[in-house]
Order: sequence, then C-alpha cells, then structure tokens
Amino acid sequence: MTKSWWPQADDVIFREGRDPDTTAELDWFGMGTLAAYADGYSRAAGLLIDAAEEGRLLLHPDNLLYPIVFLYRHSVEIRLKLIIAAASYHLTGSIDFDSLHKTHSLHRLWNRARELVGEAHPDAADLPLGDAERVLLQLHRLDPHSTAFRYSLTKNGKRHDLGEAPRKVDLGNLCDVMNRLENFLDTWLTIIDEAAQGHFEL
Repeated sequence: MTKSWWPQADDVIFREGRDPDTTAELDWFGMGTLAAYADGYSRAAGLLIDAAEEGRLLLHPDNLLYPIVFLYRHSVEIRLKLIIAAASYHLTGSIDFDSLHKTHSLHRLWNRARELVGEAHPDAADLPLGDAERVLLQLHRLDPHSTAFRYSLTKNGKRHDLGEAPRKVDLGNLCDVMNRLENFLDTWLTIIDEAAQGHFEL
C-alpha cells in the first residue's frame, strides 16, 4: 500500500477507489446517518478485539487499548444522542440539538435520554435500566469529557485519572459488556421508532 516514506506531490487523501476489497463508498445505503456512525465505531473496536483474540493483530494489545475504548465510548455517546434526537422529535416535532452538540458527558446524555424515552414510551421502564445505567456510569467515570482515551494529558497538563480501572484490561470482557450496553440502547431506539410508527433517521 505505501510506496514511499515521505509525502508525495500528487498525494490526495480521498482518491477514487477501484479495488472492491479496499474501496468504501461515502453515504452508501445510509452510511452517513448517526446510527451508521455509531455502528461503525463499535464494529471497528470489536474487529480489533477479534483480531487480538485470534492472534491476527500483529501488535501487542497495549498499543490499541486507548483507541478501542475511545471507539466504544464514542459509539455509546452517538447512540445516546440518536435516542435523544428521535425521542425529542417524536414528542415535540423538533430535535433537541442542544443535547446533541453541547455536551460529551455520558451521564448528562443518559439522564436526558432516559427522561425523553420515559415520556415517549412509559413501557421502556420495564427494561433493566439500573444495570444499563451502572455500566454506562462506569464508562462516564473513566472518561467524563471524551478526552481520557484521546489525549494523554488534561488541559492542565496532568495525566488523566483512570483510578478505578485495573491496570490489565480484559478486552474480551470489554467487548461483551459494551455489546450488551449497545443492545440496550438500540432497543430504546427501536421502542421510540415503533412509538413514532415510522423510521427515524438522522
């Protein structure tokens, strides 16, 4: 793939692809939607973990722990924002853009999503909210501002505090737990979609 060590005069980042095995289409079949973004991030993390478990990673897992956790965290953030958008649109006819753009806090997004889903579909309370919230808040405490797994230092030049995390992280367990949390959030979105009697897409 790489033909030269240095940037070349004719380099372009996005070039028309010809090889079907390495060509990806922008906006293919709705791939530009929030749901597709969320799925893409979580699937990328899962594929990295699969490769590590199958010995195909060609890197020590230490090298990819931070990207993997960030991919999962960002996927959860997008899913919460999609739920907020769908539920607020269902309830009021407009999207709660403040919640979508003004915070990366999983705790705040969770509270807003839970409030809106409860209004839009009270039966959603029958789902295991407590267990989902406990897992989500663990992720929030590790990375409250969506920076701990993107940057090594805080704005004040200090190392991020990942105090409650073990020093050796079980990636297979991480994958399983995040998949279950995503299943829960996707069920919330399905409930809102059914309540609205149509497919919400953003």
